[in-house]
Amino acid sequence: MLADHTQTILDNLVAHRGASEHAPENTLAAFNVALKQGAKWIEFDVSTTDDSTSIVMHDASTKRCSNRQLTIGELTKHNIQSIDAGSWFAPEFAGERIPLFIEVLDWLRSNEMRANIEIKRHPHQRDTRAFVQPILDVLLTYPDLFSRVLITSFDRDSLDYCLKHAPDLELGALFDELPEEWLNLMQHWQATTLHINYKHLTEAMLLKAKKCKFTVRCYTPKAYEEIAHHLGGGLTSVIVNSPQYFTRAIIGTP
Repeated sequence: MLADHTQTILDNLVAHRGASEHAPENTLAAFNVALKQGAKWIEFDVSTTDDSTSIVMHDASTKRCSNRQLTIGELTKHNIQSIDAGSWFAPEFAGERIPLFIEVLDWLRSNEMRANIEIKRHPHQRDTRAFVQPILDVLLTYPDLFSRVLITSFDRDSLDYCLKHAPDLELGALFDELPEEWLNLMQHWQATTLHINYKHLTEAMLLKAKKCKFTVRCYTPKAYEEIAHHLGGGLTSVIVNSPQYFTRAIIGTP
């Protein structure tokens, strides 16, 4: 039987863009692999096309992760269906599509997975309402999922907008390096969760977060050894590309 602390780490382990080391990122295939690998959480990016369609995609264009080169502004609810977002990763994923946000929420309804939804803002998206409201319009039709989703974003205006217009959603703070005003920001957003680049973890920050009873996850270490020494000092868990690898490392199996 696992110790309580170890079980807490595993229960809070997040599959980054799905199991993105094993399947094309931000696709239903990657989310299904994460589920099979025993992850309890997935993380994925949501953005808005210029025709106000909410889609699950990280980059500002499809160039890196598909067979096409279209900017997010050129994508529509219709042409997104014709893009192969899987074969770039491996032949067996040929035909995998860029999911609509609504499709991923429907998938979440079919299981018990929890989701860290990262709102991804791109430079041309200057109007916060025009960018965030379509995302909320979709999510707010799934009130049964509210207890299983966490909204994060590097974009502070997006979190401010969510706080004002969707106060029933849980918000989390997401930073690369911790800003001096991080505690004030978390209090402002009523956040109980902090996500930070693993390279910028410090003992002092973790002790402060633990004292304030925040959930703290760091994102995307490649090796367990990079963060193992923090797991007993306030780090709740990690956001990883391979849930399978980190699960085995955490419980000490080969």
